[in-house]
Amino acid sequence: MRTGVSILRGTPDGLAGTVAAIASAAASQGVRTAVAAPTDRAAADLAAGLGEGVAVTSLHRLLEPREDPSAAPGAVGYGRGEQRPFELDLVIVADGAALDVELCAVLTEACPDGAHLVLCCEPDAPPPAGPGRPLDDLEASETVPVVALDDGPPAGPLGELTESVRGGGLAAVDAPGREVVIVPAEGAAEAVHRAVQLGRRLDSPRPRHPRRGRPGRRPAGGRRRRGRRRPQTPRSRPA
Repeated sequence: MRTGVSILRGTPDGLAGTVAAIASAAASQGVRTAVAAPTDRAAADLAAGLGEGVAVTSLHRLLEPREDPSAAPGAVGYGRGEQRPFELDLVIVADGAALDVELCAVLTEACPDGAHLVLCCEPDAPPPAGPGRPLDDLEASETVPVVALDDGPPAGPLGELTESVRGGGLAAVDAPGREVVIVPAEGAAEAVHRAVQLGRRLDSPRPRHPRRGRPGRRPAGGRRRRGRRRPQTPRSRPA
């Protein structure tokens, strides 16, 4: 939440689970959170997987539509905007690809200063019915973080360990030919520090042991040891 806007891309199931996890975790920390779905039915489906403290509604209802006699025929006015922003800290839009230029402008104006806006998008999502494609333009600008969710957990020992940690446990995994290192830490800052230390330790070259002298060769810094000379038997000379 260090930036004002983030883009989250993934499959429908992956986005639904991630949105529920982010919204529930934020609400548990006292962050005023709302999830905006494209329709009322989609909002009801998302609300079933969320805990208390998270407002789930359609984007249309979140912006509070109202009649505006001064608006052009067919135009929709909204009660939320720059003059009356949301009382929220985090707004997650489940279908950010459906935002056209006008609706995106109303939404951003309704977000108060310091709030964070998360725009979700599925692969091959249809473009908005109105003019413009603000989500694609925003991603192409490279000014906001874009997070692409994996299709599934990694396979093998890493996947087993990941699923165990997500479930609140720390199971022992079998990793033939690999070393599984568990680094305890009391917080995120300490975890990063310990991980960097471990990475440096693994990358540093190991000290080499000095070569030992081989039989028959002179050891370094010394002299060759000579064997004991055998006594010679004197030869007799012929008379």
